[in-house]
Amino acid sequence: MRRMSALWLCCPCPRRLAFRTLVRRYGCELCYTPMVVAADFVRSAKARDSEFTTNRGNGGKYIAAFLECFMY
Repeated sequence: MRRMSALWLCCPCPRRLAFRTLVRRYGCELCYTPMVVAADFVRSAKARDSEFTTNRGNGGKYIAAFLECFMY
């Protein structure tokens, strides 16, 4: 039987790269992103660049949370 191990995670994780780097340094293995508006993310390169950034030292696993807004 395979034994499960604990996983350190941070949610929701702020967009700020400095904070994600800090929690990684203290052992966080998985981070959730804050809610990202899907329509803006798809339409705008500026939105993609500003919503989520990373660097080589901030590697690891992320779960991206996308929000879809419907206007009726």
